[in-house]
Amino acid sequence: MSNTVRFSIADSDFYFKKILVKTLTENPFYILLNDCNNGHELISRNYRRQEDVFIIELFMPVLSGLEAIIHP
Repeated sequence: MSNTVRFSIADSDFYFKKILVKTLTENPFYILLNDCNNGHELISRNYRRQEDVFIIELFMPVLSGLEAIIHP
């Protein structure tokens, strides 16, 4: 059993995402796998599905977080 938490972030707000990534990656037990700007990027990068946690903005351009969540 691993002690690390693997996570991906999808958020269109550059500054909010930068602060969130900095805050979370200061903890050695958190590993950032994907840093995406919209739901389409998240889906295209999520081919291995190794994440434990997703942090997703619900309303983003191109493909919203809601659409990314229900994508097969």
